[in-house]
Amino acid sequence: MKIEMVIDKGMVTLESSGFNTETVRYNGDIVSKKNSSSMKTNHCFQVMEDDKQVEYELNAKIGLGGSIACTLKRDGEEIYNQQHSVLGGGKPRFGFGVLKEIPKWAWPFVALCAAIPLITLGGAIPAVGGLIGVLSCPGIAKRNSWSLVVRLLLCGLVTLGCWFLTFLTIGLLSSQ
Repeated sequence: MKIEMVIDKGMVTLESSGFNTETVRYNGDIVSKKNSSSMKTNHCFQVMEDDKQVEYELNAKIGLGGSIACTLKRDGEEIYNQQHSVLGGGKPRFGFGVLKEIPKWAWPFVALCAAIPLITLGGAIPAVGGLIGVLSCPGIAKRNSWSLVVRLLLCGLVTLGCWFLTFLTIGLLSSQ
């Protein structure tokens, strides 16, 4: 994971190796490196700016839904505060705000997939079948690079496929 924070004096970068090692760079130079296994980390470092020593404090906190809140302070004054997605794109991808981005026409497909475990009276297989559709249809619907007809057809196929595979799996398991 790599988060780049553009500031007036250049760039501060937070990098994580995925093995709990975090590295902070200031304009490409490593200024802090530490192991972290918590949901919140703090990096303090000092650099020279315009012949003056400046102290920075970077706080990163992992939030729900794959987002990281980054706060950067220079000499105690907050100069950067933004949410970043672990999955990329700069904005958190989960949470109630994302629901507004899903086209209204996609909701019946999501509802039909969500209904699978309800109509089949629960169980792991129907839950997985429904979850596949609930997670796939919004992603397909938001893909504006595809035509509306293609997105509608794909959402319909995913929904039908989820129902078909759920009942096929239940049928195969119950016949044995």
